[in-house]
Amino acid sequence: MATDRWNGLSRVGIAAGAYLACIAAALAPSALVAGPTAYDIGMFLDQPHPFANAPTALPEVGAPLYESQIRAPARFPQVAPEGADVPRPAVGPSLMDRMGWTVAAAPEPAQSEEPALLTLGIGYYDINDNEDAAEFRLEWRGKPLWWKLRPLAGIMGTSDAAVYGYGGIAFDFYLGRRFLIAPSFAAGLYSNGDGKDLGSAIEFRSGLELGWRFDSGARLSAIFYHLSNASIDDINPGTEVLSIGYSLPLY
Repeated sequence: MATDRWNGLSRVGIAAGAYLACIAAALAPSALVAGPTAYDIGMFLDQPHPFANAPTALPEVGAPLYESQIRAPARFPQVAPEGADVPRPAVGPSLMDRMGWTVAAAPEPAQSEEPALLTLGIGYYDINDNEDAAEFRLEWRGKPLWWKLRPLAGIMGTSDAAVYGYGGIAFDFYLGRRFLIAPSFAAGLYSNGDGKDLGSAIEFRSGLELGWRFDSGARLSAIFYHLSNASIDDINPGTEVLSIGYSLPLY
């Protein structure tokens, strides 16, 4: 009985020893290579640093950026150094620009670009006296012949059957490209009809026009003019007229 127990213990001991021997054999290669060379990082020492070429400081505001310098946008606005030439974003045209109504500091239209004009007008006749009436006007203005001088010819009539046919000259002075001031002078024949008697058949007209020129060359203008015979007759009451006109370009 004791012999069998001993034999059993012997077999257990042998099996345990064999198991330990297997474990030792499995661990033996790792033990052989263990040491300083197991974690050698020398292979990484000769590699360049990934951020070695990164700029040490941010470029000045306004300086061009290369692709390698582009980073995430700054969280805080950067102030341009004094005197730096910082490009500004292009500003689109305003609504007034697109409609052609902006007063721009642009050169005046070239004389050769100015067309002849046909004006249709309506106004208030004899605003300085008590024989007022409605005024109707049809006027032609030719292309500039010399400098800013234009020839003109027209006919004016009133609701009281007065009629005035005239011819003369006008001068166009531009303020910017849109706004213009145009003094004019004309002479012609007048018939009072049932309206105001101006004392003579020969009457002279002097006026001042304020106008707005559109891109098409058309104009919207207000003109104030004086009509009298310049005292060539003993009777010279004269009259003043305030009129609004729209001028169509004749190309």
